[in-house]
Amino acid sequence: MTRARDKHLARLTARRESVITAADRRREALQAQVAIGVVLRRCLARLDIDPARLTMLRVCDAAAAELAAMPAARDGVAPSATGRTAGRTGKEQNGAPVGEAAGAAVFDARLMAMTENYRNGCDLDLGKASLAEALAWCVAQLSPRDRPEQPTAHPPED
Repeated sequence: MTRARDKHLARLTARRESVITAADRRREALQAQVAIGVVLRRCLARLDIDPARLTMLRVCDAAAAELAAMPAARDGVAPSATGRTAGRTGKEQNGAPVGEAAGAAVFDARLMAMTENYRNGCDLDLGKASLAEALAWCVAQLSPRDRPEQPTAHPPED
């Protein structure tokens, strides 16, 4: 009887550890918005552009305020920092990413496509731009030596 109960408790504990609560997801979304805001402010500063022109930075400021007001995460550490986030395994199934890794791959592809459009001369209205559009525009404006390294599946062509 004790053995069965121990197995049941172990299953429940494992399930509890792998569940991401709505608060955990919200915290991760807020952390992402704050991080994007930091990157955008740095980029705009490099380009001598007043960050107040980018309206969506207000979203990043609101995210920072909400994050500061949130109670500490489980064990005082955000789920993404503990590596216990379910679905964010980075694993592949039949050569394709699964779970949240698949969503990240789609976002990366769209961001790179937008970046290429901005490199080709597409204009951006800072007052109406989304965070993703502003991020892509900023990456496109950086000189090649200032751009972050981008991992590629294939070696760069000469």
